[in-house]
Amino acid sequence: MSRRDRRLPAARFMARRRGAALMHSRLHGITQRQWDVAKLVAEGLSNKEVAALCIEPATVAYHVHEILGELSFRSRSQIAAWVRRELTQNLQTGG
Repeated sequence: MSRRDRRLPAARFMARRRGAALMHSRLHGITQRQWDVAKLVAEGLSNKEVAALCIEPATVAYHVHEILGELSFRSRSQIAAWVRRELTQNLQTGG
């Protein structure tokens, strides 16, 4: 399987619900790609697993570092809890 083939499912995943995700990410000062990475981190994927789906490992590490800094978090588990909270709020408000 080529690298491009491995990226196709991730591209579809990342494209889902971009409007609502983009609105949330802008409110918290992170980029759309960082929001996408945060959602994958929340699913329990490691940097290496995220990279296998869509981008280079160093880029994933950079995004995770930036998310942690922007949101004043210290761990990936805080990112995961935040994503779950954001998605739950989004569902409750109909966004």
